[in-house]
Amino acid sequence: KLTAKSKAFFVDWAQKGSATGYEIQYATNSKFTRAKKVTITNNKTDKATVSKLSGKKKYYVRVRSYTTVKGTKYYGTWSASKSVTTKK
Repeated sequence: KLTAKSKAFFVDWAQKGSATGYEIQYATNSKFTRAKKVTITNNKTDKATVSKLSGKKKYYVRVRSYTTVKGTKYYGTWSASKSVTTKK
């Protein structure tokens, strides 16, 4: 679920039991060129707020889980991307 906030957005997702953490990727275009990412290292977390964004701007967002085994990160597939327009 994706919710617009003032110069930010709130995202929550379904937890994956085997995950070590999650990665949120966001961009101002649907191809995710020059995308930024936020890494959530707490696997008990299933929500996050991404802030310090531009107001009244459309962002495309997707999430994936990752599992760390012996120091190597293995990534799950990206969720379907969703868009949100931040508030002023």
